[in-house]
Amino acid sequence: MIAGVLLYHIKNPEATFWALVDIMYEKHLRMIYLNEFKHLHNHCNSIMHHISNKLNDLHQHMIDLDIIPASFLNGWLLSLMSTSIPMEHMHLVVDNFKK
Repeated sequence: MIAGVLLYHIKNPEATFWALVDIMYEKHLRMIYLNEFKHLHNHCNSIMHHISNKLNDLHQHMIDLDIIPASFLNGWLLSLMSTSIPMEHMHLVVDNFKK
């Protein structure tokens, strides 16, 4: 999914490949796919910690509804949210990896 998003915006297969390499190695996104997704779970826990601290009403609502955060956070993180954000706006997410 990430390669598809990059190719959609970059339009050049070779440049897309090198952008993917940069994101995976230089920005350390590769880590979320290793060690039985240990880093992915850490990211999910960190996001939920921030939600509970900053958006307590939302956090409580999720608890009341028995919403398991990993059920949506895993997919969002693994795809850089490309399954939720319209493709024409994904450049805003991808641009953040350039910093």
